[in-house]
Amino acid sequence: MKIHKEGYPSIIIAGLFVALVIFTVCYFYPEQSLVHYILSSVGLVFFFFIVRFFRVPKRNIKPDDNAIISAADGVVVAIEEVEDKEYFNDK
Repeated sequence: MKIHKEGYPSIIIAGLFVALVIFTVCYFYPEQSLVHYILSSVGLVFFFFIVRFFRVPKRNIKPDDNAIISAADGVVVAIEEVEDKEYFNDK
């Protein structure tokens, strides 16, 4: 799994935040309790989703002259003609 280069600062900040919360809870409440396990689990799930958000998935693209390939994940559900008066001033 490859991580997008713009995601590293966010991943580092999230990792430090989760580590700080876990360390603080363990420092002020040294006895292991259900709160420790819950906070650790929530912090690790939070960190997992941050890392997963910035991943660059491997895509299997089949070359086809009649296909339009989207730069994002998902499906194009509508192509509509719109009129933009603010920037483009045209349809």
